[in-house]
Amino acid sequence: MKLKPVLATIASASAVVAIAVLVVAQWPLAGCQPPVSDEAVVTIEGRVLNQDGTPAAGIYVRLVKSDLDVLDADWVVGHIVNTDETPFRDVKTAEDGSFLFELQGADANAKNQAWAAYFVAYAVHPDHDAQNDKRLAVATDSFSFSNQNLNKVIPDMRFWDLAGDAVKVEADKVTVSWENTDLAPEDGKYLVHFEGTEWLAEVQGNSYSLPLSALEACESPVKDAPEECTAKTKHMVEVISLADGLRYRTAWHPFDATNPKGIGIWYRAEDNTSGRTCSGKVVFDLNDGKYSGANAVFQKDADTTVDEMRCFLFDLGKVYELEDIFLQNGSLWFHKDARVEFFLSDKEAPEDADWAQLDLWEGKDNRFAHFNLQIPGNGESARWIKIEFTDIAAKSSLAWLGELVVYGTAK
Repeated sequence: MKLKPVLATIASASAVVAIAVLVVAQWPLAGCQPPVSDEAVVTIEGRVLNQDGTPAAGIYVRLVKSDLDVLDADWVVGHIVNTDETPFRDVKTAEDGSFLFELQGADANAKNQAWAAYFVAYAVHPDHDAQNDKRLAVATDSFSFSNQNLNKVIPDMRFWDLAGDAVKVEADKVTVSWENTDLAPEDGKYLVHFEGTEWLAEVQGNSYSLPLSALEACESPVKDAPEECTAKTKHMVEVISLADGLRYRTAWHPFDATNPKGIGIWYRAEDNTSGRTCSGKVVFDLNDGKYSGANAVFQKDADTTVDEMRCFLFDLGKVYELEDIFLQNGSLWFHKDARVEFFLSDKEAPEDADWAQLDLWEGKDNRFAHFNLQIPGNGESARWIKIEFTDIAAKSSLAWLGELVVYGTAK
């Protein structure tokens, strides 16, 4: 088997929805601070500005609290807004755009009273729909409190949005573009986030194109037969900038498109549609056409161990000539020295010598624990695909794995 290794296109994310950023000075010790005294007064203050820099009056600022006992701050702040529909506190900005939250000390603690709780504060987009919060957060900050730090001053939250014609759909890709802004990210890299797929790309520049074949294929999960897939046609995208210690995000912008390749060949495998750990435990039953997490496998699922979350096997059922492979919603635990390798074999029951490397992803320079990958198949033949987490520290592993989507032609 002759392979042509190509470095995978890396799309990384700080969280599933990527709408908050940790205040670095408070990590990693903030979560381990003792509880705040009940009699203390905790305050959070800041200001919201319009896109042109003028004060934004009458804008809701929301405060959401997390009591999750997790030391991975990216994971915590990414899940707060995504899972907690009811804000902990709401306040409107004054005429000068300013806002103030005043809380009791007990409110600043986690439920178990062992850690400080994490908070996310975010401004609500003035065009948001109360029945559909997809246009909510436009600038976010995350933080926690201790007895030595009872006041948080949030940098100015400033609205920023895309132009009406910013999203262009072509025959095989969707492209989103944006103008230069004084809220440009400090490291020069924007994040582009496609809703549903949870695909996030780190972009240096002012535009990004995603293949339509990376979009969610089905309107709802397909459980039994691929013909039950109702093509998803409505999608949304946003652009995120990390500047001035805050994460600024545009409102979600809708676009119409359809994944031209559908849910992929792996689902259609006739003999075996299971994904399993290399030790043999079955962890996937199917690629269900929905990439937003319903079919994700976590370390805690079915008592899956850390070792088992380091290696996965996927049987395509027959030999295929591969076109593209998409790994959706992966997350690394203790990820700084991660190396994710992809192997192929066209044997029915491969031995160690039958595996050949297709690609690898080096995670050393990756800022985030979460990632999506597009791996070119290069026309190689494969019956099996193996994903292996190697060259790692003792505690490193995959925290979760979403969908593996495989496209190709039966040989």
